[in-house]
Amino acid sequence: MGGILLWGGSARAQTDYFPLQAGNQWIYRSTAGSFTLQVVESQAAGDQEYFLVRGLPSQPEVLLRKDDAGRIFIWDAASKTDKVWLDLTAAEGVETETGVDSCNKSSVVTSRQAAYKGPVGEFSNALTVRYTIANCADAGIDSDAWLPSVGLLRRTWQTFAGPRPYDLVYAKLGGRTVISEPELAFGLSLDRAVYVADLMPPVDPNKAVPLLLLRMTLRNTTRDNLTLNFPSGQVYDLVIRSANGRQVYQWSASKTFAAVLHSETIKGESNWVVSVPLGDQTTAASQPWPDGRYTVEAWLTTDGGKLYGGTVAFEIMAVH
Repeated sequence: MGGILLWGGSARAQTDYFPLQAGNQWIYRSTAGSFTLQVVESQAAGDQEYFLVRGLPSQPEVLLRKDDAGRIFIWDAASKTDKVWLDLTAAEGVETETGVDSCNKSSVVTSRQAAYKGPVGEFSNALTVRYTIANCADAGIDSDAWLPSVGLLRRTWQTFAGPRPYDLVYAKLGGRTVISEPELAFGLSLDRAVYVADLMPPVDPNKAVPLLLLRMTLRNTTRDNLTLNFPSGQVYDLVIRSANGRQVYQWSASKTFAAVLHSETIKGESNWVVSVPLGDQTTAASQPWPDGRYTVEAWLTTDGGKLYGGTVAFEIMAVH
């Protein structure tokens, strides 16, 4: 069975099949494309707290809430009432109303211990749902598979070409990536700017330009090790450009590297963190760059060119 991170704590009266918490995100993929489902924020409607959920192809934006039993309700702004969106607490084989799609009128829980196999792993405790179609030809939802504490694993729509399943490939819950398909991916992220006065040991106060903390991440969660070959001792490089495309900084410009071939093996996740000065440090009294938008391009300097790299934008604004 596939591994998964679950939250501890005391036993709960019901199983949470759809964690509604602001910031939660799920990504689904099929042979026809993909979609991203996310919980944006909480909102008050009537006298209840709902969560704004975006991204479902048939319902791009909905307000959902769960009652104490675990049933999911949808808010109808026109009538200022809510109705059942999906009842995952119903006994197996019992037909209940549903609001998951205008082409579906009811749902039936078919199993609470169903086997599932997909991009994120194999599980034996999926809850499966079958839907009935109402007044729609080759449209509406055919079936679902839900995983406790994670959410929707698979949703299958009816189409003219037959059933089309969308499978979960990534989920971030509670601010953490808790489930993901095996992948090989490069990421580039920027952290807050710090000033030399914050650094230890103390730095020459004349060099008082802010430093941008940049992190490069290479994730390899596939079965195989990834071997990277480098033509020198250099592992990465980066350049910063202003809004008009002019290069204002290159990390390697003032550095030398041993002319020695070397390789690194990546399994899991590797990170490289760089402190980038946001200004000219070549003069006695360094000058920060002008306010405006900039882009950072960073990459690993492997044989074969920029196989692993990315670009991200940031803005410099004066603090008054």
